[in-house]
Amino acid sequence: MRESVPAYAATGYVTTTPDLGEFRVQIERALAEGFTAVKIKIGTGPDENAQRVAVTRELLAPDGRLLGTAMPTRPSTRSCGP
Repeated sequence: MRESVPAYAATGYVTTTPDLGEFRVQIERALAEGFTAVKIKIGTGPDENAQRVAVTRELLAPDGRLLGTAMPTRPSTRSCGP
């Protein structure tokens, strides 16, 4: 039987503004609560996704875990089919 189970904080939600300050606060709050793994939302666009990942990586410890959920929030201009 396990004495502990790894857990992550589901945070880094997409808000009504692309303000990375608010995003940063969400991640910092989860880390302050003792989480060493966080799952963030991505899907706002390539540049914004990269910024969100960079901020999270900056705040996580070197051995922290970053998970992501892709949630398209804008219409895609890419074709998914023939």
